[in-house]
Amino acid sequence: MLTVERLSISYGGVKALNELSMTLEPAKIYGLIGPNGAGKSTAINAISGVIAPTSGKVSLNGKDVTQHSVHQRARAGVRRTFQNLALFQSMTVRENVECGALHTISRQEGDGPSSAVDRLLDEFGLRAVQHSHTQALPLGLRKRVELARSLVSAPSVLLLDEPAAGLTLEDMDDLKRRVRLVRDAGGIVLIVEHNMNLVLSLCEYLYVLEFGNLIASGKPFDVMEDPRVQAAYFGGDDEDA
Repeated sequence: MLTVERLSISYGGVKALNELSMTLEPAKIYGLIGPNGAGKSTAINAISGVIAPTSGKVSLNGKDVTQHSVHQRARAGVRRTFQNLALFQSMTVRENVECGALHTISRQEGDGPSSAVDRLLDEFGLRAVQHSHTQALPLGLRKRVELARSLVSAPSVLLLDEPAAGLTLEDMDDLKRRVRLVRDAGGIVLIVEHNMNLVLSLCEYLYVLEFGNLIASGKPFDVMEDPRVQAAYFGGDDEDA
């Protein structure tokens, strides 16, 4: 279980995130939505350890990981993708996926990291381009590489920051299938996404932010009927925090 308790992020006198609390249970897909500027990416960054919270607590399976680094959280099973792809452009597809397996040795039994990399390359249709540098690939393939890298260590928590941006319908269907596989294996998935078709077809529970504040949570279609959520979407046009 991933628990976020009264998590706040301040930049100077501005609160990008204001006492956010969430409880994410295994084998479920959650959505974190809201207009631009709501603080969604800030929340993902704090949960994954990219930035330190001003106050509040992040716990994984009852253990406080608030002060843990990105690498410590990765070893504990927390992996993520980025809104702006964070691939190593000068490295090959295979090398990028192998980077995601660095923590596998200490976390997994059975097949070794190399076997997991080979399996993901095949499953994601990346075998033919495994020796190509990622900077030469089209966006859809680069997104596949990043997702494969995040899945190669069989994470217990997967954080996806706008995974559907720039994808074709075919790639989006593939994304949904793979996210459901993580859920079916008992993983926790938290998705930040603007594509509401994807959100409503994939997520089982939603949290909605506006200007860093949690304004609604619940089942997707109930949340989307909430007047506060509708008002937030009609008026939100700031840049994301």
